[in-house]
Amino acid sequence: MSNRTKPEEIVRAGCEIECAECQKPFKPKSVKDVECGICPACLSRKNQLGGKKVADIHLTKSAINGTRPKSSGRADTPYAHHHRGYRIIDKKKIYFANRMEANYYRYLLWLKKQKHLANFEYQPNPFDFRTFGIDQGRVTYRPDFLVLQFDGFCYYVEIKGHMNASSKTKLNRMRKYFPQILVEVVHYGMYKKLEKEVGTLIEGWET
Repeated sequence: MSNRTKPEEIVRAGCEIECAECQKPFKPKSVKDVECGICPACLSRKNQLGGKKVADIHLTKSAINGTRPKSSGRADTPYAHHHRGYRIIDKKKIYFANRMEANYYRYLLWLKKQKHLANFEYQPNPFDFRTFGIDQGRVTYRPDFLVLQFDGFCYYVEIKGHMNASSKTKLNRMRKYFPQILVEVVHYGMYKKLEKEVGTLIEGWET
């Protein structure tokens, strides 16, 4: 039997817990606060950024372990236009699912070199819904990018040219089981706006 303190006991006893974002102690007012693990100040900042479009966010040093190429045993394939395959970007050979993801990688790399962004990771570690009893459908979710700003704030980016039922399920489960995590969905219209604004400024941008 586990001797782990239950969330409701922490709230009832008025205990403080450490914020997962700023590492400062705070006193949770509800079970949801305990499960979230983020203080009201950090949560408020996440919510404020969540309403902005990716191109409008001013990305501002690094705890992420750099860029990790997506593992795949498939051979090289052509990648012009929407095709999946390998690209050589910044002397790294990386497998991308499509052109949009490859170009967004170039965009984040460009921001990093401009020192507007601390770091980012392609294909970060997945979230596992099975810990919440989910055993059907999409039981894990791996966002396309993890982005880290200089102030320590991080969020995830999902590149989504087409929102199918599977994608909706994954994102809905993220909102339900990981409400403290910000996932910025870049749909095709937002991507095309970004391409119009910075595509010609970024080396190797695919059109």
